[in-house]
Amino acid sequence: MTLSAAGLWRYAVATGAMLVVVSLARPLGVAVAITLAAATYAAALWALGYTRSSDHLVVKRLLVEQPQAGWR
Repeated sequence: MTLSAAGLWRYAVATGAMLVVVSLARPLGVAVAITLAAATYAAALWALGYTRSSDHLVVKRLLVEQPQAGWR
């Protein structure tokens, strides 16, 4: 399984949104800025359709796969 480069625009747009929020939330303190930035990044990915992308399906499959026999 491999991740595709076709959906990288989503990450760039979500990162841009996160950077805007960080710059606006900076006067509120580090903890608030980080919390708002993380929430913005997740919301932007969701709004841009990441949960319907093939990359999301690949990552979900990788997370639920059983470990290989060699790792014990």
